[in-house]
Amino acid sequence: MKRLVINSITQMLIVMGVLISTPANSFILQNNKEIKLLEMDKVVERELKGDERHSYTVEAIENQYLRLSVMQKGVDVVVKVYDPDGKEVFEVDSPNGTEGEEPVEIVTEKKGFYKLEVASLEKTAPTGKYEVKLQEQRRAEEGEGEKIKALQKAAEINTKAGVLYQQSKYNEVEPLLKKVLEIRKKVVGLNHPDTATSLNNLAEVYRSQGRYVEAEPLLLQALEIRKTVLGLNHPDIAQSLNNLALLYYSRGRYVETESLLKQAVEV
Repeated sequence: MKRLVINSITQMLIVMGVLISTPANSFILQNNKEIKLLEMDKVVERELKGDERHSYTVEAIENQYLRLSVMQKGVDVVVKVYDPDGKEVFEVDSPNGTEGEEPVEIVTEKKGFYKLEVASLEKTAPTGKYEVKLQEQRRAEEGEGEKIKALQKAAEINTKAGVLYQQSKYNEVEPLLKKVLEIRKKVVGLNHPDTATSLNNLAEVYRSQGRYVEAEPLLLQALEIRKTVLGLNHPDIAQSLNNLALLYYSRGRYVETESLLKQAVEV
């Protein structure tokens, strides 16, 4: 695969203790289309409209851990990852609507360019924004591959739950999300952003069914985990506050609703 250099100014990235020369704001050429090469900790924000797909790439060696974040900001997306041979190795579409994170974690099995695809599958979906960021890239630890596979399985179940959620098949969604929550608690523990997301997602199913008493403690727990792990100014905090506000509004607790919405705006 050939690289198309857009900018002649190069940056030296330290990956696994080895200096690799990479063009700033660089692209690779794949199937006659330019695909942006993601760089560590650099946020890319773009608009996405209905039935549109954006592609990015990450250069990796064998047995590397990659964590990426796609933060939805007004658009519901599905995220897929393809290995250097074009084989799909990961997919996630959390049932969190148009706001919140779609987390991506993989352990690479071969050297080359891994493609990240962000897509809106609804043709009539309004234009919204999202952010994509390469958060971590390092050599995988012993046993981490198995851990990631378990989390990938959870992500697959989560994707299926998301489809059913959009179809309002809440009775079928609930056991799937409980399974995802169980896996994440076992693999990453309770105080982890992914576990908080599972708690939030399950709570949203309960809220959609009018099961407010069951939804509230899950939303509160997710909020506390996110505050502890992510800090007070993370977008997921705003999502948790908004979801709690929706719950309280549904129960006629308008004073608490107003307070939560004000807090969410300030995040």
